Amino acid sequence: MVQFLTMQCYFFAKNMKKKIFTYSLLIIFMTCSLVYAEEQDLSKTVALQLLTRKIQNNSFPEGILNKDAFQLLYESQGNDCSKAVRTFAQTINENFADIQSIEDREDTLALLDDLACIDPYAVRDGIQFVFSDQYHTLDEYSKQLATVLGEERAQELLQQLHALADQLRVNGKNKIVVINATFASGGVAEMFRTMGNILRQVGIEIEWHMIRSADQAYSEVTRKVFDVLQGSDQLFERAELRIWRNENLRMVDMLKSIAMDEQVGAIFIEDHQPVHLVKAFKMINPHKCVIWRFHDDTRGIKQNMQGALQVWHELLDNICSLDQDDYALFQPHSMLSAMPNAVCHVAEQPPGIDPLAEKNKRISWKQAQQILPAMNVDNIVATPINPDKPYLITGGRFVSWKGQMIVLRVFEMLAKEFDDLHLCIFGIVSSNDPRKVRYHKLIQTYIKILEEKNPTFKGKISLIINETDNIRALYRLARKHTLPFCACSIAEGWNLMADEASMQGAVPFSTDAGGLARFGLTVHNKRCHAVINDLVNDITNPEKLYYIDEKTGSVIVSQQALKLEQRIYHTLSALLRYKKTDPAQYAKWYKAANHEAKVMAYNTCLIPMSIHYLSMATGSNLPY
Repeated sequence: MVQFLTMQCYFFAKNMKKKIFTYSLLIIFMTCSLVYAEEQDLSKTVALQLLTRKIQNNSFPEGILNKDAFQLLYESQGNDCSKAVRTFAQTINENFADIQSIEDREDTLALLDDLACIDPYAVRDGIQFVFSDQYHTLDEYSKQLATVLGEERAQELLQQLHALADQLRVNGKNKIVVINATFASGGVAEMFRTMGNILRQVGIEIEWHMIRSADQAYSEVTRKVFDVLQGSDQLFERAELRIWRNENLRMVDMLKSIAMDEQVGAIFIEDHQPVHLVKAFKMINPHKCVIWRFHDDTRGIKQNMQGALQVWHELLDNICSLDQDDYALFQPHSMLSAMPNAVCHVAEQPPGIDPLAEKNKRISWKQAQQILPAMNVDNIVATPINPDKPYLITGGRFVSWKGQMIVLRVFEMLAKEFDDLHLCIFGIVSSNDPRKVRYHKLIQTYIKILEEKNPTFKGKISLIINETDNIRALYRLARKHTLPFCACSIAEGWNLMADEASMQGAVPFSTDAGGLARFGLTVHNKRCHAVINDLVNDITNPEKLYYIDEKTGSVIVSQQALKLEQRIYHTLSALLRYKKTDPAQYAKWYKAANHEAKVMAYNTCLIPMSIHYLSMATGSNLPY
């Protein structure tokens, strides 16, 4: 009954004006408190009538649940204040994403701020991520690590994990706090959902929070920040940077108790979105260990692009607030050397996959054969996959720097020499992201032009969209035909998909962009990846590499794109000729190259990453 009334109040409030919305939120809070009224003589119905009458009589100022009003209510009801705060915070946490107007979102966040003044710990408890009880044991991780790294290395990693957890608890700490943009999607969120369960098994809690913004423009600005850091040539208005900064600082009031919490060993601020909390927490408590971690490429900063330098000013301002016991972490190959006035540790920290995640479990070829023909094909390029044919596989987000269009054009050249070769491009289409919509349409358009120009391409190119759980079948397809997974980004923080491909037995073929430089596999004493960094440095707008001419509908290919294609074509075609001319030796190389890729993936997976996080929290400063 309580849950029903709570949701009724919430959905009613969504379509009301500001004042009614605020009062309705308070009704949610009151309704949630009814569960505790059973200990009193009042029935739930009578209690609700009394609480509603207080609202109708203006006992609560509009948009504010102040301390006096709160105490008056609960003294009259005789209930547990912390439980009520926690319940109300949980209600907001569950429904905040559905609140549409800026005014209503501001009112809601203001209520959370006021509740945090009453009981900040109950608010934190109510809005933090709730980890599932379904997880793998450390013994299972140890056995899995041993299959690739060996028994001795697996035992060493688990011993380090236990020892560092013990050290943190001896220091009087039993948790670390993580704050990032979202609980729901992306590689960062995926990592912490698993890492929380790993650390729980050694007695350390992850208290995980996400940024909640009242202004819908916040997500647009932070997306633009990401774009310019990857090399997009855009500038920021002062108002945009102010939205980014202010929406982050809005979170400080409800989370500031974290900085003074003696149980917290370290605060990890993940990525650019919440970066302003770094300086805010250090101002509240200069002695609390704070770590800022950046998960993406820094190409725009290295190229001195003006928009990226505007962002760098914001980032550096927060990095410089860190002291000698704090850390700024970057992806390998993306670290920045010039950090004037920064005294903190600066180190590399790659992301890590969960080797026991369902999507990383090795599937058989028989299982893949059942999955592949039923995968979700694009409605324009509606060619299903034929498991009997050899496919180059490429994919990722539909954005210009991920390089799917480059691979498509390279495939066009390769198909002239390798006539049985096929291509599969996969990705997620997001209607609320114009970049992805444009890039998806670009790929669709070019495939249709290619098929019309040369009918031999019909049936050779598959475009798979919005598949998540079954992508491993595509990696398994590459393995079956000993062909590479092509990760041909022109900007890249790390690319976890390449690690995931190796879990299914595939070999990543890559450019040397950012973290992909780790896949410099050796073929005939030569590095097997496409060297493009010298070309990439001249690209000022990745979206102008390829674009659709609005007048003619044709696809325009820039001179820079042609140069990139030639580099990737020459390297990839040499690899395929090796397969064609010496298949036995190539098969041996493929198996060895996959093992090398898996070793790298396991050495950076979530167990070593958890060790490094605890190392920083304890001040042990173990090398990653």
